[in-house]
Amino acid sequence: MQGNFLIKTLFQLRELKTYESIRQVFRDKELASFGDACINFLYSLALSYVKKTPMGGRVPNKVLSEALNRSELRSCVPKRLDSHERGDVVEALIAYALINGIMTFDEVFNILVEGLSGLALKSDRKEAWDILITTFEKLLEELSARIFFHLLASEKFKLSNDKP
Repeated sequence: MQGNFLIKTLFQLRELKTYESIRQVFRDKELASFGDACINFLYSLALSYVKKTPMGGRVPNKVLSEALNRSELRSCVPKRLDSHERGDVVEALIAYALINGIMTFDEVFNILVEGLSGLALKSDRKEAWDILITTFEKLLEELSARIFFHLLASEKFKLSNDKP
């Protein structure tokens, strides 16, 4: 019953807004805000699973920004954005992927658990920070392969702002 509610709600969100370019997805602050909540929730679940105790966590924009810088997606994002804006881009992309069924919550959770499993053994703050960045880099690499296939398959979506 709960899973059906989640799927129905995501389907309703999908119907509310359409995008004609990747830049529209990048610039959508509401989408980024929804993505922020999704990322922090899934990160908290994964962290709780790895640490074997309930934990709440927040993924800093600097982590998302650095993961974006290391990923193939960096070439699609304007260079002049600061780390907060780059974090918003990542959040918007993840929200777009979740809403449009490009990735599921389970798939994001599993990628986070796999990446964060090293945190249980690491106590050094720098190593933990690097594990977090690498985990989100892996998530973005998986996302980039899927999202661009999805966007290219969409007749109404174009990758550039050029007129047809």
